[in-house]
Amino acid sequence: MCEGTGIIEQRTYLKYCNGAETFYSYDPAHRRLQNLVVNAKAGTIMDNAYSYDAVSNVLGIKNNAPLPQSGKAGGQMSHSYTYDPLYRLA
Repeated sequence: MCEGTGIIEQRTYLKYCNGAETFYSYDPAHRRLQNLVVNAKAGTIMDNAYSYDAVSNVLGIKNNAPLPQSGKAGGQMSHSYTYDPLYRLA
């Protein structure tokens, strides 16, 4: 497995033995994960974009990966998260 880190010691790249590669990008102001992209032999299988609130709670994750061929799992989807006044996941 190969990996790389950026200037602030956050993982930026990971390559697996099966050839799949993961790329990480971060918001430079807050050091939060901004995008995570996984490429495999068949193409992009994950292209996640993350959104956060003012205290860095994850508000949403959207997978922008293209739709796979018929009969295969994956494709675009999104998840949304909410928090109570004590910042607990609701």
